[in-house]
Amino acid sequence: MRTLKIGKLKFENPFFLAPMVDVTDFAYRKICRDAGAGMAYTEMIHVDALMNQNDFVRKKILIISEEKKPVGIQITSNKVEKLKKAVKYLEKFDVVDLNCGCPSELTIDHGSGSYLLKSPNKIKKMIQILKDSGFTTTAKIRLGFNKNNVLEVSKKIESAGADAITVHGRLATENNSVPVNYSWIKKVKENVN
Repeated sequence: MRTLKIGKLKFENPFFLAPMVDVTDFAYRKICRDAGAGMAYTEMIHVDALMNQNDFVRKKILIISEEKKPVGIQITSNKVEKLKKAVKYLEKFDVVDLNCGCPSELTIDHGSGSYLLKSPNKIKKMIQILKDSGFTTTAKIRLGFNKNNVLEVSKKIESAGADAITVHGRLATENNSVPVNYSWIKKVKENVN
């Protein structure tokens, strides 16, 4: 198996536990790391909730085990300024993933997740904030919100200095019954380093 490098991190096992809302709490992350996952992500968290530090956030998201590192956190936000303020809460994590792909109604209603795909320049600013703060930074995207703009978004993310991009091969408005468009994922790989 080839070693995977993302930013300054190297992974002997390139298989990761993906961020999943209501699934990837501390206990599940630990189980998956014990089973050999190269890295585990927290579930997605909005930066407002991260900064509020309620019991749920403290017990499910922010608990990490030093021997089970690296650990990634997946965040989302709708405001660049709030993200700047949230940076100090991210320091214990090895990778920060900006979620620009969640299609849930609640997330979209907050103007975050896949709704961000309508604003590639905002995504670029958010990635730059994370990179300027010294984080290994990744982004999860879709092909677009209701129209395909995946190459534009990917190039903005790349120009902001992201270390990796994860592409979900559907539009945000498409449900799981729509086949994944692998040809567009391939185009992103061919057009972005």
